Amino acid sequence: MSEQALDKCLVTKHRWPKLVEDITQLGRWLSLRMLGLATSRAAPQLIKKVGNYIQNIQDTQDSLRQRAPSSAIGALAAIVSQLQISLNAGGSAADSYLKGAEQATGVFLESQIADSEISEDLYSGRESQRSGDAETARQHFNREGDYSRVGMAYRRCVEDELGVVARQVRAGLSTPLDDDDRRRQIASRALNFFCEIGQFDEARRWLSFLSHWPDWWRKEKQEWLSLRRIAQVEEGMGELRSALSKYEKAIRVFESQHQRLSLDELKVAFAGDSSTRALFFDCIRTAVTLRDRPTTSPREAEELEAKVFEMAERNKARSLLDLMGGGMVGRSSSSESSSALRCWRRLSAYRSSSSTKPVKTNFSLDLSASTSPMSSWNHSTSS
Repeated sequence: MSEQALDKCLVTKHRWPKLVEDITQLGRWLSLRMLGLATSRAAPQLIKKVGNYIQNIQDTQDSLRQRAPSSAIGALAAIVSQLQISLNAGGSAADSYLKGAEQATGVFLESQIADSEISEDLYSGRESQRSGDAETARQHFNREGDYSRVGMAYRRCVEDELGVVARQVRAGLSTPLDDDDRRRQIASRALNFFCEIGQFDEARRWLSFLSHWPDWWRKEKQEWLSLRRIAQVEEGMGELRSALSKYEKAIRVFESQHQRLSLDELKVAFAGDSSTRALFFDCIRTAVTLRDRPTTSPREAEELEAKVFEMAERNKARSLLDLMGGGMVGRSSSSESSSALRCWRRLSAYRSSSSTKPVKTNFSLDLSASTSPMSSWNHSTSS
């Protein structure tokens, strides 16, 4: 729906020039929301798609882009630095670069575009790494450097973004976005980022910052993914029982939302997201790790074993129902687009269904400090 709204903004912007300013402002607000959602999903293709929408809807800062360094980290730092200069205590309200709240929002959006480019490279590298394409993964990682260097640079830039928000408030520059909401979005993006690169100490710092907003995760577009991030931090810090509880809560929230959808094609698209499928794997991995701890009693180990297969069965059963529903929806239509859509739904549901087999497993985990738990789960199966 956000994509449709942005498409309408583009059409309206060219059809009624007198409304350009209002429509640009609305487009920026929608773009910020979409970019936050794309980053939280850790989906590089979606991030790139949203970035293209943003480039079309916003008034680009051409001079800034020409001066921006080739590195996305450098571009983000340059943008934030420029905005800080424009909002410093001695700055004029009629600054030649920043004349009002609309331009402030535009530059803030520029920083988020650069932010998303960093995430896109890292997430693409992670996907290539998981699929066994080491060369492509290396190219993505080399584009921004190793995790530790990128983590340090990203932390500085995100903290600067928070400083920019504070300066805007002091300068009396109101924006279409609530200041508290912007702070929460910045912290949420940082939490996502540091979870993805496995820096859980830093992720926990941003999680602590987010705790200033009670139930902040309820304000996110996909609540279960935010709960998953909380669980990932706890898992990364070794708090496995609490992490397992959070993963289970995230799954309950996801299934509750899934059941509310009345159209089968929406259910398939809703559940077909890779981060949603990973939620079940995260839960299983944590249960297995907890089961294999020497301090776990035989009775608790047996309960955890049952939980592993329960989660696998639940994910497979849901995917199978989506697969069956996807084949029945839209049969009354004979159009090529409808046929293609039905095919896509079936393939998406089949991929989700076949990725979780409830078979006897022998799991091993490497939770070393240099790797993320999300990328270190190795398992062998026997049918």
